[in-house]
Amino acid sequence: YPKQMLEKLGQLVHEKKLGVSDRWGLHNDLWALCSIGKENIQKYLEFLNYYSKEESFIILAEIASSQRKLDRLYSTEKWWPNIRAKITSIVLPIFKKVISEIGWNQRQGESTETTMLRSLAIGFCGFAEDKDTINEAQTLYAKNEVNSNIADAIYYIIARNGKEPEFKEMVQRYKNENNLELKIKLLAALYQFKQPKIIKEALNLLISKEVRTQDLRYVFSGIISNSQAKNIIQDWCR
Repeated sequence: YPKQMLEKLGQLVHEKKLGVSDRWGLHNDLWALCSIGKENIQKYLEFLNYYSKEESFIILAEIASSQRKLDRLYSTEKWWPNIRAKITSIVLPIFKKVISEIGWNQRQGESTETTMLRSLAIGFCGFAEDKDTINEAQTLYAKNEVNSNIADAIYYIIARNGKEPEFKEMVQRYKNENNLELKIKLLAALYQFKQPKIIKEALNLLISKEVRTQDLRYVFSGIISNSQAKNIIQDWCR
């Protein structure tokens, strides 16, 4: 994309003069070009500023996915923390704005998209290490006031910011949980801790009677997204 064309398209995105499908397509095209080395990642990140008013779930889901993919690819590089901080400064405000507008609690009569958007935004703000989001998630978890619609995001945040005591407590919650939906989300979250020792403990749980065979897919789909677990899971499988 030539610079002038991107600027014109960006203004159309910002003013929402393009429909959802077109705004979605522009983001995905630019990200795809970056992924194959045909476009500069800096240009992509600058273009994200035009999505500051975005409210569409499918568009924000793609934006969140692209940031998580970058993190998985480069998390072990020494230069990554500084670059990650710069990216976060651009993307985090978009998702914080969503939370401030729709809140943490489901409202009567709200659309399915809004419900999904809430969980997406909370989860991404946790991924971006936003302190306000982390504190609120920890408060809800401690009070055991976790709505099933945002449970995956809350459990993810607890795991990413937890250590051995939080892991053991979450394992206990998993064992005691009778609600199948919450039980599966707790199980998936057990594989989002950062510490190698805890990740190994969580993997050993898989070969116990505590985990049903049919639930393994939730574990492996989750652990793949944990950049700290890449080498550990390979060694464990051997």
